[in-house]
Amino acid sequence: MLKRRERDKNAAYVALAYMEKKRAIYRSRVNVLLKTLGLIFLILGFLTAYLTATTPLYPPVAATFYLIAALLAASGLVALIARIE
Repeated sequence: MLKRRERDKNAAYVALAYMEKKRAIYRSRVNVLLKTLGLIFLILGFLTAYLTATTPLYPPVAATFYLIAALLAASGLVALIARIE
């Protein structure tokens, strides 16, 4: 009877270790996706700011585009720094 309990206990530890491994793989994939989206947003923000600066726009419209560019760049930077635990 004691052997069976030990075997069940070991099986539970193995199952728990397997679940932790799967969870770590899932977290790493989510982190890679988050970093990729952050990089895309950062590039879109800088690209929007650059194209707004090189295009003759009505000043109030340009200010709106600069605000959009700043928000995109800031959210991209935050996403690059963030990490899922």
